[in-house]
Formats: sequence, structure tokens, C-alpha cells
Amino acid sequence: MGIPADEAERMGLLDRIQRCTCAVLEAAKRPCPWCRRTPTPVAPPVPVAPPHEPEPAPKRRASPEFDEQVQVAAALRGAGILFCASLGGVKLTAAQAGKAKAAGYEAGEPDLCIYDPPPALPGCVGTMVEMKAPGRRTRAADADALAGARPEQRGRMEALAAIGWHCVVAFGADDALQRLRLAGYRI
Repeated sequence: MGIPADEAERMGLLDRIQRCTCAVLEAAKRPCPWCRRTPTPVAPPVPVAPPHEPEPAPKRRASPEFDEQVQVAAALRGAGILFCASLGGVKLTAAQAGKAKAAGYEAGEPDLCIYDPPPALPGCVGTMVEMKAPGRRTRAADADALAGARPEQRGRMEALAAIGWHCVVAFGADDALQRLRLAGYRI
């Protein structure tokens, strides 16, 4: 029921079929049976470079103060003591720092605020702890509870002490927990 060849040629169908067949055979790299045309040599594939390996994630800077504070926070949670940590040690963009300041964040705010009053210190409202890296303790720290604090931290803690807060600078988790035990907290 096909179209006779002379009529198909007249309609241009034969030419289309041959071109189509040649393209298919060329892709298969075989010569065309009608026109005996051989496939065009294909250039070898261009080697593709292996995919770019992603850069390794930047290493987290050592933050012993943070690690020590995490230990103190875990001990406070475990003892059921009501407290909160400030985000003063978190690096912020300029825009974020502006928002934090506008929202009321003050420089020198201690790292930990313990809302429960210290049992061994009647009259104190609560306890503020400024964490420092272990090993930075000096002899002055034995005589001065705020030794090691930066000037803005010292000023802030002196202002808090004036209104009834017990304020300490702790050098590592062990020192912080010892100071909190001396204040009467059961940790």
C-alpha cells in the first residue's frame, strides 16, 4: 500500500528518506546502501577534566573559651539551675552587630547569667560569670575576682555588683564550677 517510487520521487519523499537514512547510518558508522556515502570521520572525544573537587570546609578556629563554657552550661542544666548565656563571643556582621546594639545588647555583658540567687551569698540577686580560656589565670586573679576581664567587662560587672549581683571571672570550666560551688550552687 506504499507510494510507487516514481511518484514518491516526484513528491520529494525519496530524497527525504535517503537523507534521513544516511543520517541514521552515519550515526551508526555504516555506509548508506543507496548513495554509498561513508560516514564522516568523527573526531575522538575531547577529554573532559575531572569535576572540580569542592574546597574543604574552613577549619573551625580553636575556641577554648567556648568549649569550656559549654561544659559549664551542661553542668548548670544538669543541676536544674536557671541561667542564660549571652552571645557576646559570636562573630556578627556589621549589620547584625548594629541590630544587636539597637535591640539593647551592651559591650562587656558577662558570658553566663545565673538567675538563681547564690545560696552561700545572702543578699545577692544572682551570679554573672565571665569565661576566660583556661591557663590564662594570673596571681592577680586570686586577689581580685574580676582580674582578667577587659575594661568594658570589668565596668559592666562592677555596675552589676553594685545592684546586688555576684560577679566572677572564671578561667576554664573547672575554675567556673569551683567558684559556683563556693557560692553555694549544688553542681
